[in-house]
Amino acid sequence: MSEIDDIVAGAFPPLRATDDLKRQAATWGERERFIVARLDGKTSAETIAALWTDGNATPMVAGQVKIFCDQLAERGLVG
Repeated sequence: MSEIDDIVAGAFPPLRATDDLKRQAATWGERERFIVARLDGKTSAETIAALWTDGNATPMVAGQVKIFCDQLAERGLVG
C-alpha cells in the first residue's frame, strides 16, 4: 500500500497556492478561503476536507477540494 501511495503522491502532489491566489481568495467565501489557506504543497485534499468537516456543520469531501483545485489550476493560480 505504501508503494501505491508513493506513486499516487508523485503523480498528484498536493498543490501550493500562489501569492496571487492568496490575494484573490481574501474576497471569496469561507469554504474557498479555508481550502486556499491549506494549499501549502503538503496537505492533501482528503486532509483539507476532513479538517473542514471536523469544525463545521456542513461536511466537505475530498472530491470538492479536488474539483476546486482543478479550477484553480486552469487559471494558473496553484503550483
